[in-house]
Amino acid sequence: MSQKDVSEEGPGQNSATQDSSELDIIKANIESLMRSNQLSKAYELSHQGLKKAEQSGDTGSIFDISLALAGQFLDRNIPDSTIYYSKKARDLADSNEKLKQALNSLGNGHAKAGRSIIAIDLYENVLSIADSLDNDRYSVGVLINLATAYSSQGDHNKGLQYYFEALERSEELGNNEFIAIITNNLGDKYNELENYDQAEYYLNRSKEVSEAEGLQTNLVRVLLNLGNTYMATERYDDAEDAYSKVLSFHKKSGNVTGEIQVIYNLGMLHLARDNYGKARDYLNESFERSREVNILPGMFYSTNGLGELALETENINEAIERYQMGVSLTEETDNPSMKIASYHNMYTAYKQAGNASEALAWLEKGNELEEDMRSLESDRLRAQYETKFDLRRSEQEKQLVELQREQQQAQLQQQRWIIILALSGITILLIAGLILLRINQKRKNANLKLIDTNRQLKDLNQTVQDQKEELERLNNIKTKLFAIIAHDLRGPLGSLQSLLYLLREHDLSEKETNELTANLEKNMLENSSMMDNLLGWAQSQMNGLSINKRVFDLHLAVQSVLDQFTLQLETKGINLVTEVPENTMIYADYDLMKLVLRNLIANAIKFSNSGSAIYIKSEKSGNGMYKVAIEDHGIGIPEKDRAKIFSDEHFTSTGTNKEKGSGLGLNLCKEYVEKHGGSIWFNTEVNEGTTFYFTIDAAEEQELINA
Repeated sequence: MSQKDVSEEGPGQNSATQDSSELDIIKANIESLMRSNQLSKAYELSHQGLKKAEQSGDTGSIFDISLALAGQFLDRNIPDSTIYYSKKARDLADSNEKLKQALNSLGNGHAKAGRSIIAIDLYENVLSIADSLDNDRYSVGVLINLATAYSSQGDHNKGLQYYFEALERSEELGNNEFIAIITNNLGDKYNELENYDQAEYYLNRSKEVSEAEGLQTNLVRVLLNLGNTYMATERYDDAEDAYSKVLSFHKKSGNVTGEIQVIYNLGMLHLARDNYGKARDYLNESFERSREVNILPGMFYSTNGLGELALETENINEAIERYQMGVSLTEETDNPSMKIASYHNMYTAYKQAGNASEALAWLEKGNELEEDMRSLESDRLRAQYETKFDLRRSEQEKQLVELQREQQQAQLQQQRWIIILALSGITILLIAGLILLRINQKRKNANLKLIDTNRQLKDLNQTVQDQKEELERLNNIKTKLFAIIAHDLRGPLGSLQSLLYLLREHDLSEKETNELTANLEKNMLENSSMMDNLLGWAQSQMNGLSINKRVFDLHLAVQSVLDQFTLQLETKGINLVTEVPENTMIYADYDLMKLVLRNLIANAIKFSNSGSAIYIKSEKSGNGMYKVAIEDHGIGIPEKDRAKIFSDEHFTSTGTNKEKGSGLGLNLCKEYVEKHGGSIWFNTEVNEGTTFYFTIDAAEEQELINA
């Protein structure tokens, strides 16, 4: 009997069993290599195992090895490959147990890529699945990931909260591996927060557990973090000992990137100890090895370290040369943080060299890039929220497709029953009728369920669309306000800060002091005008516009406004001619009318060439209104920009002397003039000049008597 059973299985089944056994051995070896930190061997064996699993059609092994590869690419800091293999595993998941593993790995990939919002959403789904399976051990791992994701967003309180919750659950489970990982993460977090006592406490605890459990990979991370703690607290001997142990581990495991990082740390350690010879040796080695394997961050940080060493030894020219090399390296990468660091280094070097103008140029370049980074970060977060919304909508659409599939299956089932009943004959006609009625009822219920689901989905989509439109409207107002504050106001303030810093820190000549003081006064006037416009716009957006009309002399109002532009007119050598007669009595809001005049005159100065003239004129029209004109002979308005004038679009351009504005002035002029019942328009010719006109009510006889 047993011989017959063997015979019936045949050679094909024996081969399949053999493949399965070989794959089990491969997976066990991969796990063993990963635990012993032999990453290169694990990576090579994983690719061999995946190829064999795909050839044999073993989906379970494909799932396991894909997850292993996702983890390996995560350790190598290659998030796109992590996401690819995680999705491959997710598509093969045939149970909630496997699904949670794949989604957790996918969340890790997005977190490593900086998409923390999407990662948090995935982790919360994983935590929900793990809790439904009563899998406390897996829940701890997800809590660690959530803590890390929130920390990467800068929400340190939320990050610490999840770390401590994970630590408490791990202690209840008695899981020393998790305890080692969590305490290491807590130590690293406290290092980041510069709370070095807490950092050392948790890192030493992680070190003890890792050594007792033989957790080599975690032990390497702990020793590196401890070295950083010792460096920050100036315990250089302890730091050197920790770094040396980490370097030995990386050499044994073949982790070249890790070796380069520790060699750089040792160089910076000896620099801190004023041991300049050893510092130079380590930093040069770090740079050369980074160049051999083309690791740009390693080359960047090493050359910056050498620049810092040159500054310490008062070799300014070498420092500038090293820092300039760092700037060149950043051109080959899209890492804005590295660019900002390189610009700051150039500023520091030129400042120490006493070259104030170059120092200021690099400082302003760094400030501009920081502003751009803030805008990009805002766009990146908005894109993540939109991606999250699209994923949710995709899930809803999948549910709808599933309901449609159920309906189709019900219809197919109905057809099968009809065929069977038809063949049964007349004798079971009554039974067939009852069964048909029951099936029809099922189909009706399925249709009703589908209709109800469609209605709910439609209502949900409409609600989401309404909310999206409202959020977009509010976000446009917020974005416009923040863009003006961040770009048009923070930029001049940053320049003011830089000018004040140079005045305070440097022994400048009288000529340089006068030039900087003139720039300071010009920037203050620009900022004052921006603030007036910004406050006026914000008030009209939030509280509506309140107009308090009274009778006053337009001639006196013009003279009051002109007093504010004395410096700009002298600086650009512009002749401003007032042709508004005395006793030009109008009926309007005095403050708002001064703001309109100030913006239009400032605009004329801004776009006028040095040595030209500006004319302010008024004449009474036949409809009981005055027409006021502000005429300049400057550069005019290009054809492509004319449609943007007076629009709600945030639009501004640079003046003939690179003057900046908020982009709100003309928009406010239009709003205030029209609220008075007047109108505003302009005529322009490129390189000939521009004239802005507006109309305002003349004071009637009774109003003059009352006044």
